[in-house]
Amino acid sequence: MSMPHNLQTGTWHSAMGDGKLSNIWRDDCALAAATALANPPAGNAILTLTGPESFSARDIAALASASTGKPLQVADVTNEQLKQGLAAAGLPDFVVTMLASAEANIRAGNFDLVTNDFETLTGRKPRSLKSFFEENKSALA
Repeated sequence: MSMPHNLQTGTWHSAMGDGKLSNIWRDDCALAAATALANPPAGNAILTLTGPESFSARDIAALASASTGKPLQVADVTNEQLKQGLAAAGLPDFVVTMLASAEANIRAGNFDLVTNDFETLTGRKPRSLKSFFEENKSALA
């Protein structure tokens, strides 16, 4: 949600460090949910839906920049600095806590996971982050 602002300013303040995450499109999550409702998997399966590849903040910034033609640099910040910036931007305390916690977990490597659960469930591969940026570059710019 902050990528348009990041691209506008040219700076993405992140506490992710060198951690990685595997973004999945919201539309792909909706397709997986609809598929699971229409054809429930057998048994008590736990599915972890991920994108096809893990990326660091710098990788994501490079993809966003390449797609939009706007330069984007990552500025590493501490969790405390991130919280202060988010609070100063007017975000509610519970959102500040959630976003800082997510970035701490990314930094710790807890989101660096790629599964084939989406493909197993839906019969197709999840769309890439690059394709997301390409398809949404006008909204991002």
